[in-house]
Amino acid sequence: MTSTFFGAVTLAGGVVPLLIALTITRDHAWTSPEVLGLFALAIVMLVAFVFVESRVKQPIVPLHLFKNVTFSVSMVVGFLTAFGMFGSILFTPLVFQGVLGISATNSGALITPMMFGLLGASTATGFVMRRIKYYPLPWHARGGGDDRRHVDALADHAEHPGVGRSSPT
Repeated sequence: MTSTFFGAVTLAGGVVPLLIALTITRDHAWTSPEVLGLFALAIVMLVAFVFVESRVKQPIVPLHLFKNVTFSVSMVVGFLTAFGMFGSILFTPLVFQGVLGISATNSGALITPMMFGLLGASTATGFVMRRIKYYPLPWHARGGGDDRRHVDALADHAEHPGVGRSSPT
């Protein structure tokens, strides 16, 4: 067995209980023994993952990269952006269907421009980042602020449908 195998097992052993714990909170209290036990198992396995990865020659996640401030900031910003992006991708069709009364087929068609926009923006950003050598922090903060405003607008629209637009036909 290679060291990569142990890293993969500990990573899966940490992420799976975490996801299960977050999923079962619908039926169980956050302080129930099942949820707390899964969180504890996730923490133990993720700490074991860091321990294993810090001692192998070819780790799955090279931990030395996190010493680079640019890398660390971009990982945090990327996580928060993905969190908001996937939340809005899942939330928008539900608003279209549940609040506006649009069919599931049309709801999917209505988010197509957003998906093409995400594809185009990520491609363009990749080209721009390859050419820029210095990434000032305010750029990251502005992007996060834009994301926050967009998610707030979606939430406000779900809470007050029909405000500022004509009713669906």
